[in-house]
Amino acid sequence: MSAPALPLPLHRPRRQPSPPAPDLDQQLRSLAVLSEDLDQAHTVVCVAVVRARAAGATWRALGDALGLPFKTVYNRFGDLPGVVAVSAAVPSRRDA
Repeated sequence: MSAPALPLPLHRPRRQPSPPAPDLDQQLRSLAVLSEDLDQAHTVVCVAVVRARAAGATWRALGDALGLPFKTVYNRFGDLPGVVAVSAAVPSRRDA
């Protein structure tokens, strides 16, 4: 006794055409704009970190705000000129 035959589809579903890919020049222009935006965002974050440290924020608090481990935040931003000045001004404070 053989297995029952499965019904075959009456028609094959049509494949949706893929949207046209933007040309390479457009992709590269978009990438350049995104890179500039990323640089600006990084600058804004750096300024915010310097200001937060000047206001007394700990590396742990900064890590919590950025969603990163405090050691990662310290390694990434700890040598910024404003942060170094703030850290030097308060040498007894240990928060890293």
